[in-house]
Amino acid sequence: MSKKEEVPDYISKHKKLYHHAKKLTDTIGQAHTEAYTAAVNKHLLDGGEVDFDKLDDSKIQELFVKTMSDMYINKAKAHFKVSKDLDDLEKEILMQAYTGTTQQQLKQTVSRYGKRFTHQVFDSVKAQITKNVGERLYGSAGAHLSDEHVKDIVKHVGLEDKVDAGKVNVDEARELLAAFHEEGVVSDSALRENLPSYKLKKKQEKKK
Repeated sequence: MSKKEEVPDYISKHKKLYHHAKKLTDTIGQAHTEAYTAAVNKHLLDGGEVDFDKLDDSKIQELFVKTMSDMYINKAKAHFKVSKDLDDLEKEILMQAYTGTTQQQLKQTVSRYGKRFTHQVFDSVKAQITKNVGERLYGSAGAHLSDEHVKDIVKHVGLEDKVDAGKVNVDEARELLAAFHEEGVVSDSALRENLPSYKLKKKQEKKK
């Protein structure tokens, strides 16, 4: 853009919200790790060693889930600045809003895996949950963007010579903008990942 990169307000807003969403997603991911670690340390240690076989015991499962859920809810209350006592339904709503899961879903997961709910399995479950949370937050960060912004977004990220802006929809433009916020440039691999080839300008067109 000319005049020393005059960035439209809606792009500046998206950048600010995008990075906030990224921090929240990373923080929530850390909350999952802390809750799982606390439950393992409290309920599965045997002589200083972790014994996952204990998770085949339904009573241990219940205690394990409660420890994780209590930590989730405390972190959620702190984040949302909730000080009042909550009933079980309110706790479920708050926990889901913050972590992307509920106590009931956590119970089902622990029950399904039992002793197989190891660090490796937990990391896989956590990755899917945080992916869903991240997608929701990143989507919200770009909710103010609309089709009328697409052309300027394509120009802002430096792709006006590579991309046919008239074929790009706002969701695709939002992904390009997110990639630009991450790296300061949209790489060819990110471009291929986010746009179908027919939306790219042909090499002959770029030479004109």
